[in-house]
Amino acid sequence: MICLNFMSPELHTVLGRMRALRWRHAHLERARKNSRNWNARNKSKCRASDAAYRERNPHNHARLRASDPKVVEYDRAYSLAWQRANPEKIKTAIHNRRARIKNSGGSHTTEQWLALKEFYNNECYAAIEEKLSWLV
Repeated sequence: MICLNFMSPELHTVLGRMRALRWRHAHLERARKNSRNWNARNKSKCRASDAAYRERNPHNHARLRASDPKVVEYDRAYSLAWQRANPEKIKTAIHNRRARIKNSGGSHTTEQWLALKEFYNNECYAAIEEKLSWLV
């Protein structure tokens, strides 16, 4: 164990922070409760801190981002470009969403979906069944 009397102030601070982080990790629910209680007792400090953060980081504030037409246009263009560059991922997401809506269970990653398409020679399973129905 390190004797705290002979440590530099910087090392003392670092070790104190490490000890606090270990405690928080070990007592996460209690730490969250303590934080909520402190925030409730110190609303004006929280508001001031939040306002200072928003002022220092205007690009991170969601409400400001959503109201800025330049940002909205940029986000739309970026999203559209990504969708055009990743059509298979979009199709996979649509298939998975439809499956969730129908409560059919299961889902496929894009790689699994491409493997299934390759296995069936990019043909619909229903069309393959129809072709093979004359064998029965």
